[in-house]
Order: sequence, then structure tokens, then C-alpha cells
Amino acid sequence: MNTEEWIAHAGERTEDFLTDLRDTSDLHTIAINCLGSVFERNPDRLRIGHHNIIIIGDLALYAIPIKPIMAAFLNPWANRSDLPMVEVHPLAGWVRKHRTACIQPPGASEEPGPDTIAAICEALLADSSLFMMDSMTTFRHALFLTYGYGISPLTNVLTEFLKQHGAEIDLEYGEIVIPGSYSWKWYLKFGDPEIPGFILQSSIRDGPRRTHVSATQESSEFSLSPMECISQVIGQLRRAPRSLLNPNSTYGDIGHSFAFRLSVARVWNPLRRRMEEREEVVVDVDDSDNPEGVYL
Repeated sequence: MNTEEWIAHAGERTEDFLTDLRDTSDLHTIAINCLGSVFERNPDRLRIGHHNIIIIGDLALYAIPIKPIMAAFLNPWANRSDLPMVEVHPLAGWVRKHRTACIQPPGASEEPGPDTIAAICEALLADSSLFMMDSMTTFRHALFLTYGYGISPLTNVLTEFLKQHGAEIDLEYGEIVIPGSYSWKWYLKFGDPEIPGFILQSSIRDGPRRTHVSATQESSEFSLSPMECISQVIGQLRRAPRSLLNPNSTYGDIGHSFAFRLSVARVWNPLRRRMEEREEVVVDVDDSDNPEGVYL
């Protein structure tokens, strides 16, 4: 197309541009109507409060601030932001020191804004299903920070979630039990208000318990990011202690904790020999405490 023809079609291009804007506006109008229908279908569990969209879930109460949503629609360039953070409150009632989570439904970046808000609301109304989605790590973490791991509205869904990842919860003893390799069992003990995070223990063939990490939140390899993805930690413990022989460089790998590996090496000869071969350390083996630790 030559210059004259290009100039001659300028009006058509302008009309096409304006048509695309009108179509986008129509999509938003349709999406707003869909959002309205979500409110109509759930009058007892979804409503507008003084400053928030209020969602009453099965696991918790949720609030989505309205002001940043309206600002984003009014002028997305002047008010650039990610999806609004969702406040997470216990079912017992609203609290000042609430937790927050980022809820991003699949395909949210490709939908009109009101459709995304509708999807978030519907996901939170079905929060038990949302909890089971592997990608919802910050959501689960916010709920864990709200309730802990003991008996709570999370108990049933947490039990099922752990089962799907090869672990189980023992509420009587306050621990998550994970079968590891070479007849080991790992125990993430919870419920002590003076312990930040978990106490990590192990046993071999249900023998004596040993403590490897006395407070996971105080160890960088076990702290916020890895424990936030508790399914990731369970997966790593299921492969341990075998995986500790050749720890990889993946971010959040608990095998990076030298103190943890050393504590395992003291009761498991294969790891002790591997660490000594690499001249990482000379390990004193505690045979009196764990004679079974010599077995591969």
C-alpha cells in the first residue's frame, strides 16, 4: 500500500479503533451484569459492606476492598495495581490483625475486570475447593496463620489435602506425619505457642524420635517461603533422607540447610560418609541413641 492509499484509509482505521473500544466497553457491561448475578444468587453470603465486598465462606470470612477496584476501573494508568489483596478473617468474626492473600483465578489476565472480580468472589464462596488447588499457596498460608493446624474449620479440608500429598495429620499428638525413604518417618509438630513454626523430628522403623529442627521459622531453609508451600516441604521429606545424599539447587530445598543435613548424618551413616567424602564435615555418630541409623 502506497502513502496515498494509507492516508485514504485513515478514517477506516479510526473507526476500527473506536469499534474495538466500544466492543471492550460492551464486554465490561456484560461482565458487570454477570457479577450482579453472582450477588443475586448468593444474597446471604455475598454483599457490599461499608468499604468492602463481603464474602462468607465455609472456612473463613473474606473482605475485598472496594476503593482500589473502583480506582483501577476509573483510570488504570493512574492507579496501576495488581489484583486486590483479600482480607482473611476467622469465621468467629472480624479481627483487626487479619491475614491477607492474593487470589488469582486461572485466566484472570485475559478476562474483563468485572469477570475477574466475579471469579474471585465465586472462588471464595467455594473456599474448600480453592484450598485444594496447589497454586493457592498464599491463600492456604493465610488460613494457617489464622487458625493454626489444630482442630478448626480447616480440619476436614486440611486432612484431605495432606492425604493427597502422601501425609496425614495426628490431631491428638499435634503433628503432621510424613513417610520418608528407607523406613524413615518425619514429624512436623505444631501447637506450641513458644515455637515459631514446626518442630521437625524423625524416627526409623517407628523407633526413638530425634529432633532435627527445633523451630522451622528460625531456619532460612524452612521459613516463610518453603513452609508457605507446605505441600512442597512434604514432597521433599517424602524423598528424605535419600535425597539428602545429593541435594539439588532448587530454591526452597530443605537439603540446603547444613544444620539439618548434619543432624541427619549423626544418625544415618550413608549421609555421614557422603559428607565426609566431600570434606563437608567429620560427623560424630550417635550410635547409642540410634543403632538403626547405620542401615541403608
